[in-house]
Amino acid sequence: MQQITTTMMLTWVCLLSLEISGSGLQAYAQECKQPMSELVFNQHKQQLERESFEEDRMKMATTFIKQQKCMKVSQVKSVIKMLNFEDNQLAFAKLAYQFVHDPENYQEVIAIFTEAPTRKTLTRFISKRK
Repeated sequence: MQQITTTMMLTWVCLLSLEISGSGLQAYAQECKQPMSELVFNQHKQQLERESFEEDRMKMATTFIKQQKCMKVSQVKSVIKMLNFEDNQLAFAKLAYQFVHDPENYQEVIAIFTEAPTRKTLTRFISKRK
Protein backbone atom coordinates (compact mmCIF):
# COMPACT_ATOMS: atom_id res chain seq x y z
CA MET A 1 0.00 0.00 0.00
CA GLN A 2 2.83 2.41 0.89
CA GLN A 3 4.50 1.75 -2.47
CA ILE A 4 1.26 2.62 -4.30
CA THR A 5 0.90 5.82 -2.26
CA THR A 6 4.51 6.78 -2.98
CA THR A 7 4.04 6.09 -6.69
CA MET A 8 0.86 8.16 -6.75
CA MET A 9 2.63 11.03 -4.96
CA LEU A 10 5.53 10.94 -7.43
CA THR A 11 3.09 10.91 -10.34
CA TRP A 12 1.25 13.88 -8.86
CA VAL A 13 4.50 15.83 -8.43
CA CYS A 14 5.51 15.06 -12.01
CA LEU A 15 2.14 16.19 -13.30
CA LEU A 16 2.48 19.45 -11.41
CA SER A 17 5.71 20.17 -13.26
CA LEU A 18 4.22 19.56 -16.71
CA GLU A 19 2.19 21.83 -18.89
CA ILE A 20 0.06 20.47 -21.68
CA SER A 21 0.52 22.51 -24.83
CA GLY A 22 -0.57 22.09 -28.44
CA SER A 23 2.71 20.41 -29.26
CA GLY A 24 2.59 17.90 -26.40
CA LEU A 25 3.97 17.98 -22.89
CA GLN A 26 6.44 20.71 -21.98
CA ALA A 27 8.42 20.25 -18.76
CA TYR A 28 9.12 23.23 -16.54
CA ALA A 29 11.55 23.70 -13.71
CA GLN A 30 10.45 24.19 -10.15
CA GLU A 31 10.16 27.77 -8.96
CA CYS A 32 13.55 29.42 -8.99
CA LYS A 33 13.89 30.93 -5.53
CA GLN A 34 17.66 31.27 -5.16
CA PRO A 35 19.70 32.14 -8.27
CA MET A 36 23.27 30.95 -8.49
CA SER A 37 25.81 33.14 -6.79
CA GLU A 38 28.02 35.46 -8.79
CA LEU A 39 31.03 33.44 -7.61
CA VAL A 40 29.65 30.19 -9.07
CA PHE A 41 28.51 31.98 -12.22
CA ASN A 42 31.90 33.63 -12.76
CA GLN A 43 33.66 30.27 -12.37
CA HIS A 44 31.37 28.82 -15.02
CA LYS A 45 31.85 31.86 -17.25
CA GLN A 46 35.63 31.41 -17.08
CA GLN A 47 35.23 27.78 -18.16
CA LEU A 48 33.08 28.89 -21.09
CA GLU A 49 35.64 31.51 -22.11
CA ARG A 50 38.33 28.82 -22.30
CA GLU A 51 36.32 26.78 -24.83
CA SER A 52 37.45 27.49 -28.39
CA PHE A 53 34.54 25.95 -30.20
CA GLU A 54 31.00 27.29 -30.18
CA GLU A 55 29.52 23.79 -30.05
CA ASP A 56 31.51 23.01 -26.88
CA ARG A 57 30.50 26.32 -25.27
CA MET A 58 26.86 25.61 -26.07
CA LYS A 59 27.01 22.09 -24.63
CA MET A 60 28.74 23.33 -21.50
CA ALA A 61 26.29 26.22 -20.99
CA THR A 62 23.30 23.92 -21.51
CA THR A 63 24.62 21.32 -19.07
CA PHE A 64 25.44 23.94 -16.47
CA ILE A 65 22.02 25.62 -16.50
CA LYS A 66 20.27 22.26 -16.28
CA GLN A 67 22.40 21.38 -13.24
CA GLN A 68 22.13 24.75 -11.47
CA LYS A 69 18.45 25.27 -12.39
CA CYS A 70 18.33 28.95 -11.38
CA MET A 71 19.98 31.96 -13.03
CA LYS A 72 19.42 35.70 -13.10
CA VAL A 73 18.54 37.43 -16.38
CA SER A 74 21.88 39.25 -16.22
CA GLN A 75 23.67 35.89 -16.10
CA VAL A 76 21.63 34.52 -19.01
CA LYS A 77 22.55 37.62 -21.03
CA SER A 78 26.25 37.08 -20.29
CA VAL A 79 26.12 33.51 -21.54
CA ILE A 80 24.20 34.48 -24.67
CA LYS A 81 26.80 37.14 -25.48
CA MET A 82 29.48 34.43 -25.36
CA LEU A 83 27.75 32.51 -28.14
CA ASN A 84 28.48 33.64 -31.69
CA PHE A 85 25.67 32.06 -33.66
CA GLU A 86 22.17 33.47 -33.36
CA ASP A 87 20.55 30.03 -33.55
CA ASN A 88 22.60 28.93 -30.52
CA GLN A 89 21.80 32.17 -28.73
CA LEU A 90 18.09 31.65 -29.37
CA ALA A 91 18.21 28.00 -28.29
CA PHE A 92 19.94 28.96 -25.04
CA ALA A 93 17.52 31.84 -24.42
CA LYS A 94 14.57 29.47 -24.84
CA LEU A 95 16.11 26.88 -22.52
CA ALA A 96 17.11 29.45 -19.92
CA TYR A 97 13.63 30.96 -19.64
CA GLN A 98 12.41 28.02 -17.57
CA PHE A 99 15.35 28.39 -15.17
CA VAL A 100 15.32 32.15 -14.68
CA HIS A 101 14.91 33.79 -11.28
CA ASP A 102 13.51 37.07 -12.58
CA PRO A 103 11.34 36.31 -15.65
CA GLU A 104 9.79 39.78 -15.42
CA ASN A 105 13.14 41.07 -16.75
CA TYR A 106 13.35 38.68 -19.71
CA GLN A 107 12.65 41.57 -22.08
CA GLU A 108 16.35 42.39 -21.54
CA VAL A 109 17.26 39.03 -23.09
CA ILE A 110 14.95 39.63 -26.05
CA ALA A 111 16.61 43.03 -26.61
CA ILE A 112 20.02 41.37 -27.15
CA PHE A 113 18.91 39.94 -30.48
CA THR A 114 19.51 42.17 -33.49
CA GLU A 115 17.29 40.29 -35.93
CA ALA A 116 13.57 41.11 -35.67
CA PRO A 117 12.44 37.56 -36.60
CA THR A 118 14.54 36.14 -33.75
CA ARG A 119 13.08 38.63 -31.27
CA LYS A 120 9.60 37.74 -32.50
CA THR A 121 10.29 34.00 -32.19
CA LEU A 122 11.55 34.36 -28.62
CA THR A 123 8.67 36.67 -27.65
CA ARG A 124 6.16 34.18 -29.03
CA PHE A 125 7.92 31.31 -27.21
CA ILE A 126 7.74 33.16 -23.88
CA SER A 127 4.13 34.25 -24.26
CA LYS A 128 3.10 30.60 -24.74
CA ARG A 129 4.68 29.75 -21.39
CA LYS A 130 3.19 32.49 -19.25
